Amino acid sequence: MNKPYFEVGEEVIVARNHRQEFNGEDVIIGYDYGEKKDLNTGELSAGHDYQLSKDPDTWVIQSSLRKKHKPSGKSFQELITNLQPTETTI
Repeated sequence: MNKPYFEVGEEVIVARNHRQEFNGEDVIIGYDYGEKKDLNTGELSAGHDYQLSKDPDTWVIQSSLRKKHKPSGKSFQELITNLQPTETTI
């Protein structure tokens, strides 16, 4: 079994094709690993499923989740200043 991509307590962005009313930001409250049957293709695949706080009765596959990146602590001006080339002397 491989390590899950998302951890319990992690904030994620949900982007499902079905049950889109639950799309948006959510928090992982549990995960499970096992072999599942894809409802669309009928094929078996192994992977992690995740339980979310907004809809704890439904489990979401990993491909329906995105990492929620932390915002920068720097202002736009600070970021631009850091991009400015510095003089180098030889």
